[in-house]
Amino acid sequence: MRNRKDGNDIFFPSEVGSYTNGGFWTVGTGWVLPAIADQNPGFALEIAEELVANLVKYEFREYINADGTGGGATGFLAAIAVPMMGLTAIIDNRPFSDFFLAFIKSMQK
Repeated sequence: MRNRKDGNDIFFPSEVGSYTNGGFWTVGTGWVLPAIADQNPGFALEIAEELVANLVKYEFREYINADGTGGGATGFLAAIAVPMMGLTAIIDNRPFSDFFLAFIKSMQK
């Protein structure tokens, strides 16, 4: 994400704490969970549990602003699909990229 303290993102201007300038993006969780689990499995589990609770609470939003309001698309399926790839990578002890690349290839058919 392009995060700037002054909120002057040249591509997507937004207030500090929102959208690309501090919003929490659920999709990114899938990318980082395997790396976090490798170093601290307990913390990765906490993140996954919090994500699941908040996905439902925020109606599967694209992102969550720092003030706790949901933003972007509602029912954003990548908000759960990509984190599930991360969890599957952890469970199967395989690189996240295996699952993400398989997903991309399936979309090209």
